[in-house]
Amino acid sequence: MVSSSARNGQQVVINFDDSPSDHVASTKTKDESNVSQSPVKETLFTIFQLLYNCKLATSDNFLKEKCRYINILDGSFYINTLQSLKYNDYLVSLAETVINYTDNLTAPPLNVGQLLQLMSIPKNLIKDSREKRELVVGIIRNYEDNLRSLRKTYESIKQHKKDLTRDVENMPVREVECKKCKEWSESLSEKSKRCLYLGAGVSLCNAFYMIVILLDGHMRISSTCFSIFTITAISLAILILGIKFHFDSIGCLKISEEIKANLEETRRVMANTNETDTKVIELNVTSLIRKIPIILDYWKDFKESLEELSDVFSSRGHNFDPIQMGDRWRAIKESCENYGQAVRAVLEQNDQLNGRDSKN
Repeated sequence: MVSSSARNGQQVVINFDDSPSDHVASTKTKDESNVSQSPVKETLFTIFQLLYNCKLATSDNFLKEKCRYINILDGSFYINTLQSLKYNDYLVSLAETVINYTDNLTAPPLNVGQLLQLMSIPKNLIKDSREKRELVVGIIRNYEDNLRSLRKTYESIKQHKKDLTRDVENMPVREVECKKCKEWSESLSEKSKRCLYLGAGVSLCNAFYMIVILLDGHMRISSTCFSIFTITAISLAILILGIKFHFDSIGCLKISEEIKANLEETRRVMANTNETDTKVIELNVTSLIRKIPIILDYWKDFKESLEELSDVFSSRGHNFDPIQMGDRWRAIKESCENYGQAVRAVLEQNDQLNGRDSKN
């Protein structure tokens, strides 16, 4: 078991196991504060401004629905960002704990008791790092849900424009179809009437013929019955054909009415569509889809740092550089403090823009 400290500016490594451990903490040199106050503030302010721009007083019914949906997303994004401030404060507290611990490791131990105390890993540090990671994962999941919803909204707008363009282009063809179906329905209706009249006439003649036979007892029964059955079959066939023409006429008329209704709906949507508002919403949603991943990456960096911290302290062997880890978490703390300042400023501006109570 080896413990060493930094003396005369020398860098040391703390090893709390008798045998060399295969688990060595990652020594990423990435500066956690590379997402500084300014980019985060600018990105969040832009996101809230874009969400506000989607609150259009448009006459387009389709866009009204999308604006209401984006307004719900605005509230969800606001609540998640507000919640991230609370979790950000937790991360600042955790960073201070890590910094204090690494500073104690690099300070020369005054006695054996202090050395034993330094060699023990604070249990709450492992627990806190895991708990904070779960909180960060929740923030990431909520932002990902917002991003997914915006992508669905964008695809819905694109599909709406595509469908409307297709319907407008097909209007001449559909008008011809509507006219042909109506003409065909009228033709079938006329055929149905003729067949029904003819079948009814043949049936009446057949009935009159049967009466004559019954009154005349000298006619041959066999040949007479055959003639009656033949005429009856013909009249029934004509009547059935007339009924078929009638239902075919109704079917064609329904198709014609459906096409006519679709054409009227297309004309109504065309008259109701506001291309300018559609472009505004589409551009704002596209910009939101590009901006939200910047905030996502910021929180994913913290998630990786918390996973790394948990892995280092939860393994049986602990090889890490306390000076480097302390510097790393100082950068994390500074980044968290900058984030807190930036987000509070943006939320205050957004509250004033939307008429919310900034004290909340």
